[in-house]
Amino acid sequence: MKAIWALLAQYKVTLVVNGHEHDYQRYKPLDGSGNPSSSGVTEIVDGTGGQGITTFSKTDSRMVVGLDTSPTDFGVLRLTLNSTNAAFAFINTAGSTLDSGVVPCTGG
Repeated sequence: MKAIWALLAQYKVTLVVNGHEHDYQRYKPLDGSGNPSSSGVTEIVDGTGGQGITTFSKTDSRMVVGLDTSPTDFGVLRLTLNSTNAAFAFINTAGSTLDSGVVPCTGG
C-alpha cells in the first residue's frame, strides 16, 4: 500500500473512503510517506451498516476518531461533495453525529 499511497499524494487526492472493516475510523491527512501533513490525503473507513461491529487496536497516533462499540456505533457516513471541499458526518442509528468535518480539495 505504500506505493499506492505515494501515488495518491503525488496526484493530490484529497479523500479516500474505504468500507471493508466493520467499524469507523478517520485518519489525519497523511503525505506520501504516511506522515501527518495538512496538505495530505485524509482516509475514512466506514463499514458500520449492519453486519456487526469489529473492535480494533487504537494505538495508531495518526487516527483521529475510531468507533467500534456495538450497538451505538452502527450508522452511516454522509458525504457532501463540491468543487472546494468534501463535508462528512458519521451519524449513528440513534441520529447522533459522532464525527464530522470538512476536507478541503487541493486541486490536483
